[in-house]
Amino acid sequence: MANQEHLEKVLSGQWNRWKTANPTAVPDLVGADLTGADLSGLDLSRGTMTGAKLQGATLRSADLAGVQFDNAVFDSTVFDEAYCSGIHLSQLEMKGSSFVKAVMTDAVLRGTDFKGCAMTGVKLAGVTLASANLDRADLSGADLSGADLRTASFNGSTLVGVVMKDTVMDRVSFTGANLASSVFLGGSAKGAQFVGANLFKVKVTKGSFRDANFMRVNMREAELIETDLQNAVFEEADLTGSRWFACNAQAADLRRATVSNMLLEGIQLAAARLDGLDLTTLRADGLSLVRASLIGATLSGMSMNGWRMEQVRFDNADLSNANFERSDLEGARFTGAKMRGTRFQNASLANIMANRANLAHSDFTSADLSGADLSSADLRHSKLVEADCSHCRFSGADLRGADLSKAILTGARLWGARVGKTTFPGSAFHWQLVLSLVGGFVKPKAAGRN
Repeated sequence: MANQEHLEKVLSGQWNRWKTANPTAVPDLVGADLTGADLSGLDLSRGTMTGAKLQGATLRSADLAGVQFDNAVFDSTVFDEAYCSGIHLSQLEMKGSSFVKAVMTDAVLRGTDFKGCAMTGVKLAGVTLASANLDRADLSGADLSGADLRTASFNGSTLVGVVMKDTVMDRVSFTGANLASSVFLGGSAKGAQFVGANLFKVKVTKGSFRDANFMRVNMREAELIETDLQNAVFEEADLTGSRWFACNAQAADLRRATVSNMLLEGIQLAAARLDGLDLTTLRADGLSLVRASLIGATLSGMSMNGWRMEQVRFDNADLSNANFERSDLEGARFTGAKMRGTRFQNASLANIMANRANLAHSDFTSADLSGADLSSADLRHSKLVEADCSHCRFSGADLRGADLSKAILTGARLWGARVGKTTFPGSAFHWQLVLSLVGGFVKPKAAGRN
């Protein structure tokens, strides 16, 4: 039972004056009925309000630091601008309560139900909100730095402009939440759900979002710096104008995402899924796409010189007039790709598979094509000057008008290739057999000529 004297002073509004005269007094309000009471501005710090009834009560600007609220009952209770540092509200229901600009630093709120509560500008630094329910709550401008939010729920919540520095958000659900202009500095959100969330202009620095789900998010104009996005899902996300710097997005899934005008610098996209994307407006530098999948993607006219793209899948992609100069494409697949007029000077193309690819008018000068499969490829008027074509398969390829001056053709297979006005390297004696088989016309280069 509550201390009757304490309860009387609190209800009469005389508490603060009485406490000044009794500085060692700690409010004892256990089980007190404070329904509809106005406790605004009272110093109730370190008090005990276990089992108290606070439906409709107003604690605006009250000092509630360290108060024990175990088993208390709340409904539309007002905590606006109250000082609630270190309070315990675990496993309680805060139906329709308001915490506007309240200070709740280091509070223990584990499993508490804040569904639909007004919490704009609330200070939640260092709080424990693990497994709490904040669905449809308004936390605009809140500070959640250092908070433990593991497995909490913010579905449909408003978190515009929130600050999360070193916040733990592992497996948190932000489905449909509005996080526009929020700031994430460090922290972890492994396996977090952001499905359909608004992340317009968010800024993420050195965060860990491994295995997070960003399906259908609005991430327009977002900025991500040194962020771990491994295995993250961005399917159908709108990433228009977003900027990613030095992020690790290995095995990320970006299928059906909108990536127009994105800026990517130093991004690790090994084994990422980029199938079917139109990347022509992408601004990128220093990408690693090792083992990535770009099946059916559009990269026509893009410059990718110097990128790492070993074992990338470009099957049926549009790479016409693209620039792969000096790029590492060893073991890549280009089956059925459109690569007319593409530049591959000095590129590493060893063991690529480009059968049936359209490579007409492409430039392979000094490229390494050793072991490449170019069977049935269209190589008309392509330039393979000084290219290493050793053990390359040209079976069924169209080499009419191609220039293979000084190319290395040791062990190359040309059975069935179409030739006509094709320029081969000097010492073309062994190509006489090829001529007899294909019935084409080969113009051998004279020995010693360029």
